[in-house]
Amino acid sequence: MRSPGNGSTGNGSTGSVAAPPDDPNARRRLALDHVASGRFDAALALLPRLAAEFPHDAVVQLALAEAIWGAGDAAAALPWFEAALTRDPACLRIRARYGLALLAAARPTDSLAQLEAVMAALPLAGPPEAMAEPFMAPLAFEPIAADAALQLGQVLLAAGLLDPAIAALRRAAALDPSAAQPLLILGSALEMRGDEGAAHEAFHSAARLDPGEPLVWTALARAVRRFGQTKDAETYDMAALALSRDLADRELSVGNALLAAGATDAAHDWFAHSLARTSWARAAAASGNGRLRVGVLAAAGRANTPFDFILDGAAHQLEVVLMLDGFAYPHARIAASYDVLFNAVADADQGADAVRLAAGFVDRVALPVLNHPRAIADTARERIAARLAGIDGCTVPATGRYATRSLSGAEGRARAAAEIGLPLLARPVGSHGGTRLERIESEAAIEAYLAWTTTDELYLTRYHEFQSRDGFYRKYRFIYVDGKILPYHLAIGGDWLVHYVRTPMAEETALRDEEAAFLADWRGHVGARAAAARVEIGARTALDYCGVDCAVLPDGGLLLFECNAAMLVRHSAQPAMFDYKRAPAERIRAAVSRLLERRAAAR
Repeated sequence: MRSPGNGSTGNGSTGSVAAPPDDPNARRRLALDHVASGRFDAALALLPRLAAEFPHDAVVQLALAEAIWGAGDAAAALPWFEAALTRDPACLRIRARYGLALLAAARPTDSLAQLEAVMAALPLAGPPEAMAEPFMAPLAFEPIAADAALQLGQVLLAAGLLDPAIAALRRAAALDPSAAQPLLILGSALEMRGDEGAAHEAFHSAARLDPGEPLVWTALARAVRRFGQTKDAETYDMAALALSRDLADRELSVGNALLAAGATDAAHDWFAHSLARTSWARAAAASGNGRLRVGVLAAAGRANTPFDFILDGAAHQLEVVLMLDGFAYPHARIAASYDVLFNAVADADQGADAVRLAAGFVDRVALPVLNHPRAIADTARERIAARLAGIDGCTVPATGRYATRSLSGAEGRARAAAEIGLPLLARPVGSHGGTRLERIESEAAIEAYLAWTTTDELYLTRYHEFQSRDGFYRKYRFIYVDGKILPYHLAIGGDWLVHYVRTPMAEETALRDEEAAFLADWRGHVGARAAAARVEIGARTALDYCGVDCAVLPDGGLLLFECNAAMLVRHSAQPAMFDYKRAPAERIRAAVSRLLERRAAAR
């Protein structure tokens, strides 16, 4: 193992070399310079003679030990470290370097004893660089190399000396800016010190440098979860899982993680690798082995229908086809590879570019498709509100899309408030799940909202009160499959911002009983007027698969929250408590399967 004392190879030629001087002191200075500069072969030509000429010189003995170690033989260097230590037992530098050489020579127990002795002698306070200095370089004036700094940082971290460990790891990262490992370990050290912001930054940089390492995504997920970035954490966890288990979609998962981390160019490369693994890119069209072959069109990132559950991988052969700008799709081969397409690009805002690409792809491939991309484009909040307006028994709140800059002045805010009406709901375009969603009561509150938002565009939607007589707020979710209405869940909470995970459904038996009754007979539960409105909504969407979130108003009418194809359907994470939800979810999946089969048969 090469000495971690510098970055030189140790045997590089420097051109013609003059004969060593006759003066022993001059030769000593030259030999030390060779060691400090990493010219170990040149140093070894001088140091054995110098060791005989200066038998009591600990510096010469240390230099000889470093030269032998630097030339690749840590074990052979140990006697010279020991000789130097005998001459100067109080020198922390000699003992520290001896401890590291023992570690390199595969003697960890002996190494730990020496390093603990050094650490016990170090001051407990002072600059971290000063505490780390004894470990750093073979000689005081030699710059430490990246691998030495990394090894040192790990040793100090294991000993619990956080400040000097962080100093060494920062130096390792600076000396080798292309290496992810120093940043990964640095992030862990910063977490231990409680510096979460700096830890996140270190993990973020490590992920960009080595996106194929699952540990960096696990660390980054842990870091962003502390900041409440749950969606990003899930994306990073998925990448870590896909890499560690070598899953078929690992390139897509890593690409999505890089995209979430802001590394767009690197993400594009991983997405291209994902497409290179498809059946039509690698070989002739697959037979499907008797199963329906379904090509799943998807956008990069989170702009998709969550399809892991609703598309039955046991019944059908599924393959994701990413919509990637600039990729040369072999459309004829793709057409021969699938029986039907399922367009999962579902977010008309986040996935606008992918919707456009998918529309052209579908036209070129000419296969039957569920959820044609052009129908997805009409599900943007302001467009679906216009499309569904005027349905009898259905209140569709006024919705507008506004550039943030248009609301910066009092006149623009007044105009928006007049167009939408107060109170209103404000949210960034493309956001879901209540992210940065606020209820606005006045024009002044619009200004306050703008003060902390960084988005370029907002949706403003008129707020309609929908609290039930018992004080609860209820949000119903229905899934439409080829026009058939299938209930999925009822979320009941004490606040107008109703999302299932934020409600007391798991704690309150009575609420679960009400949801079970709704799933068993949704028409009887919501009443005839709201039921009729739901039928008309399905007829107007032009989508094969979509979801509707809504409430039932005291007059029996329906209040629409949103209608799109991006809604989540899955089995409950608590199957014993929510067993009554299993059959409705299975009915949705079965309905999608039957529709795929009908479309493929009609080809």
